[in-house]
Amino acid sequence: MDVLDALASLHHEHPHLASIDVASVAAGITLPILPALLVFFAAGTALGLCIFFIVSLSDLTDPIDPINPYTFEARINPKLKLELVAHGSIVLALIMCLNPIVLLVALPTVAVRGFWFVQRKLEVDSTTCYHDRTQGSLRIRWSIMAAWHAIALVFAFTQMVLHAALSLA
Repeated sequence: MDVLDALASLHHEHPHLASIDVASVAAGITLPILPALLVFFAAGTALGLCIFFIVSLSDLTDPIDPINPYTFEARINPKLKLELVAHGSIVLALIMCLNPIVLLVALPTVAVRGFWFVQRKLEVDSTTCYHDRTQGSLRIRWSIMAAWHAIALVFAFTQMVLHAALSLA
């Protein structure tokens, strides 16, 4: 049985499904295009920065050619503010949509990110950056941020694909 036969049998068994317009259902689950674009570009920027942070941390511990801890601190700390702005842009775009499910996902990330910012948990200190515990906690936090930004990027890409499909319908 192929897909068309399965759809035909489903339509025959449940005729009330024929009145459902797929485009109207899809329009109800998509974000507006401007917030989706903002989330896409901000998440891509933030994900790239998080990957840069993790790679720089591995450069610090490179046994062949390690970088200076002061260079590491000067390289990372200014870019943390750019990542915070990108993260804030993502959350602002998601809040603009007023979707309750999206808000339940976005608001806790703001709380965690704000807590880390106030506690200065993401900033690099050149005097403690060689400690294994400090490197481990930075690696974990930056990996969590990278995972969240990757999920936001996939979500935004899906939204843009839905907009493209809806424009064709």
